[in-house]
This record gives sequence, structure tokens and C-alpha cells, in this order.
Amino acid sequence: MPLDAYIEQFCDRWRQRADSYGTQKTEDWFDRFFTLWVQFNVLYTEVASRTGKVGLPDDSAAQDNLLHYLTATAFVTEMNADKAVTDALAAIEAFLEAHEYCLKLDRRTGARQPEEDEKILAGLRSNAKNGQGKAVLEALYCVRCNIFHGHKAFDPVQVALLRPMIVVLEKVIDLTRQRLRQ
Repeated sequence: MPLDAYIEQFCDRWRQRADSYGTQKTEDWFDRFFTLWVQFNVLYTEVASRTGKVGLPDDSAAQDNLLHYLTATAFVTEMNADKAVTDALAAIEAFLEAHEYCLKLDRRTGARQPEEDEKILAGLRSNAKNGQGKAVLEALYCVRCNIFHGHKAFDPVQVALLRPMIVVLEKVIDLTRQRLRQ
């Protein structure tokens, strides 16, 4: 089933908005991530609709259901075939390994959960495609939650994390659109 023209146009408009932001100001990076997430949200909601999983919690729709739909093998193979993405994922791994950023924060207090970040790091380094794919999508979703729910400070230091996350998010959006078009 082809992707509905409305969704194609919606995604094109939101990608253009995301591409219109500069790179000099901290808020540009936050705005770009927010804007890309709007597009991604529509896409993983469409996946949920097509798979009969309407009403899934947002995190399940954006992670588990999406990974199942894309298939972990195809998803990870495509991610690993793109040098910009592998470089971005390596940067994210380095941040997690050095404990420079904490992706998993307590939902109520914003307290760091380093043991949960270690699980994401192990997944990113896993040889299992499902573990890798889940870790990529979980890392993205954690950043989304931290930003949308106010646990990540609007601080220039966050740009170092947002840059690689945006590269990964753009690739996930592109792969999801491609699969939805089939």
C-alpha cells in the first residue's frame, strides 16, 4: 500500500522546516530535533495503524512496534551501511561510555539512571540485530522524552548530543518512509 499523499506532503513540509534551522544557536538544534520528531511521530503512528496496533503507548509504537515492522535485520543493516549514521552512533556510544550524558532519567525527578544507560550502551554494541535496533530507537526516545518533558537543560553542551541524534533520527525517518511506501 503506498504512503498516503497527505502523509508524504506532511513529512516533506516538516523536513523542510527542520532543514531551515541554522547551526549556530543552541535553540536551532533543539528546534530541529523537535521538528523532526513531529514527522517521526506521524510515521510511527501510521505504522501502528497498518499493523493493527492503534492505541499502543507512544514508546511502544516508536520502538518495539516500529522495529518489528522494519525488521531488526533490515533496520540495522541499513543503519550500518551509512557512514554518517555509524559515526553518529559511535559518538553516542562514546558519550554513554564516558558518562558525559545520561539518556535514561527518572520520569518524575530527572535523576540519572546510569545502569539503564549501560543497558542501552550494551545494546548498541551488541552483535544481535534486535538488540542493536532496540537500543538505537530507545536512545532516540530517551532524548525525546528528556527534551519534551524538560529534563534536558536548554544548554549549549546538549548540542554535542543532539547533532548525532539528529543524524540517526533523520535516517530512521527515511527508512520508515521507504518501508511505508512499499
